[in-house]
Amino acid sequence: MPLSFVIARYFAYAFAAVATAWLASLMVLSAAINAGFVYEASWGPANAHDVAEGLARDGVCGQQDVPTAYRYLILNKDGNVMMTDLEGTRLEDATEMARTALAADPGTVEIEGGGSGLTYAAFPLKGGGACALVSEYLPQWVSRDLAGLLPNPQNLMLVGVAAGSALALALVGAPARRPRDLALALVGAPARRPRDLAQDGAARGGGGARRRGGSSTSRSAAPTCAR
Repeated sequence: MPLSFVIARYFAYAFAAVATAWLASLMVLSAAINAGFVYEASWGPANAHDVAEGLARDGVCGQQDVPTAYRYLILNKDGNVMMTDLEGTRLEDATEMARTALAADPGTVEIEGGGSGLTYAAFPLKGGGACALVSEYLPQWVSRDLAGLLPNPQNLMLVGVAAGSALALALVGAPARRPRDLALALVGAPARRPRDLAQDGAARGGGGARRRGGSSTSRSAAPTCAR
């Protein structure tokens, strides 16, 4: 079997192993979404308006009222921050939108795309004040306890892909410590090292010398006739 074909087959096995690791990770994530443990990546942006309307109507008492697909900011009627889990530029943008929403009519929801997969929703609250929600195009745990304890589901998926790919490549490449060993292992022949070949050659040479030496000894030891 040509060595090029053997190497090509090895890379085909490696590609199939990595693809299997990706597929398994995606299937696990999809199963978690279907089981209701994880919000799909588009859930936050797609439902921002409906979630904002519900919170504006029912009020927000704390983070337990906000789905985990959103980061939030709550202002009192004077425009001061009461609660938030935002920081940096996201906090600044959300604060600006929430302060604008303080003067809006009840039931008004302002939706704005912030770029980089971010969606902002700002609205006045029923009892006074305003709230801003920020969602990102990423899957997220439905349970707030899991969201605080575990990394983002997408990050876990990527870790699983990396670990699975490394394991798969290690298993596929186990017989391929060296190109010669790879070729011999895949075609079914035992790998032999140069040292073994040299020892075999030495053994054959020594055997020939012993046979030649034995013949001369037998001739010299032949009996002579007594006179």
